[in-house]
Amino acid sequence: MFADDVILLSKSPTALQRLLEMETIWAAENGMTWKTKKGNSKVLESEERSAHTFVLAGKPLSQVPEVTYLGISLGPSGITDINTIKRIRSAKATVHQLKPLGVFAKEKGIRI
Repeated sequence: MFADDVILLSKSPTALQRLLEMETIWAAENGMTWKTKKGNSKVLESEERSAHTFVLAGKPLSQVPEVTYLGISLGPSGITDINTIKRIRSAKATVHQLKPLGVFAKEKGIRI
C-alpha cells in the first residue's frame, strides 16, 4: 500500500525534516511505502529556500517553485488562487459557526 497524498507544514526546515522522519517511521510501522517519485517540497517565505534538501524514506525530495495540492495552488508566498482564498474564508466562517455545537455536544456528553 502506498502513502502519497500528504501535506506537512512547519515553521522551520529542521522541524519539517523531523516530520518527514516521523512519517517514514509511521509508514513502515503501518505497512505503507512512500511514492517518493511523486513527492516534492515547497518552501514558503524562507531565507533557507534553496539551502535545505528534504529527505523522505531515505530519498531526497525535489524542490518546486509552485505546487498544487487537492486543487489548491501554492506559490512563493502561499495560496495564489483568489477563488481558493474565498473558499477558505467561507470555510473559516462556517467552522466558527459550528464551534458552539461542539461545546454543546461536549456538555451533553455527545461524541461528534
